[in-house]
Amino acid sequence: MDVSGSMCCKATDKHTCMDIAVSLGILGSHINPGPFQNLAITFTDVPRILNFEGKSLKEAIDNVFQHVGYTTNIELMMKCYLDTATENQVPENELPDLVIFSDGGFDTMIKTNSSHWKTTVQQFETMFRSAGYSKMPQI
Repeated sequence: MDVSGSMCCKATDKHTCMDIAVSLGILGSHINPGPFQNLAITFTDVPRILNFEGKSLKEAIDNVFQHVGYTTNIELMMKCYLDTATENQVPENELPDLVIFSDGGFDTMIKTNSSHWKTTVQQFETMFRSAGYSKMPQI
């Protein structure tokens, strides 16, 4: 869930884009089957993996809004995901797919690209191969 400043724009008379992204992210984590149920990642300048297990809807929403930031660093979000997968020795065939709720205003798509000729996805693929996975999860 993108919880950066650009997501504060109005989507409706009463709700921001961030409200919608957070709602969809919490719902998606709740209906996600298997060991990743109730887990979601917020991403800004400091991405965080959140566990909503046992939390009421209000507690889950409050938890997300404690981690609002100013930038949208998708590369750090993907690194957080990958670090969690490798630390927990998640087999490649069990890596969960990612659904990203964002306005797409990523920080120049990836500022720290080792090569400006690589696309964002190619950079992610390189990150996963370097960590021992033959492919990255589907986004």
